[in-house]
Amino acid sequence: MSDKAVVMTIDAVRTRAGTNEAIISLAIPLEHAGMVAGLMGKIGRQVAVAMADVNTAKKIEPSKPKHQYGNEARDLRLSSFFNNPRVREVLGGDKAFLEWIRQQSCAVKEFGVCGGDIVAMHVRRVANGSGTGIKPEFSAIPGCHNHHSLQHQKGESSVGGREHWDKLQRRYLDDWCWHAIKKHMGVESMGDVSPLSMRLWCDDNGIAVGTLPAAYRGD
Repeated sequence: MSDKAVVMTIDAVRTRAGTNEAIISLAIPLEHAGMVAGLMGKIGRQVAVAMADVNTAKKIEPSKPKHQYGNEARDLRLSSFFNNPRVREVLGGDKAFLEWIRQQSCAVKEFGVCGGDIVAMHVRRVANGSGTGIKPEFSAIPGCHNHHSLQHQKGESSVGGREHWDKLQRRYLDDWCWHAIKKHMGVESMGDVSPLSMRLWCDDNGIAVGTLPAAYRGD
């Protein structure tokens, strides 16, 4: 056995559904993987539990560069991952999207005078599932009461036009998805989420790992 210490770092922590247990994934130098596996034995075997003072741990824990997975995060944002209905469902669905929309400022404030509360102004397109009395999911932009009334009275042409609204709808949906997944992962930046953590998140939520960009799949 080597007389050198094997440094293992925690790469991801998740809970086991229906229990009060936590699963910790460790990052181990490849050259020591066989030795560590031999010490641990079969999967699920308890190896050791170590308790340490938090302040002491901070002193000896090697620092990690912030946002070290920025390139992966960029690929994720530019990918079609968030087009997956299951991903949007896990992030809270249309209800959460509309709640977030109502917390934004008016998207068309340059077209007239703003006034009143912010509401979700739906972008109705047949391609998005719109119909008589049907409001399509994930197809709304924030607007004040005044501009919402103008939309209903004179149509989208009075507040920017169809093409402008289509661009706004896509932008706000993208922004919500990004906001929601950071909140779901408990991070301020997706650049701090490792590919392994992202794959585990997908596994835990019934999302096919194959829908992730290649940088997260380890292809």
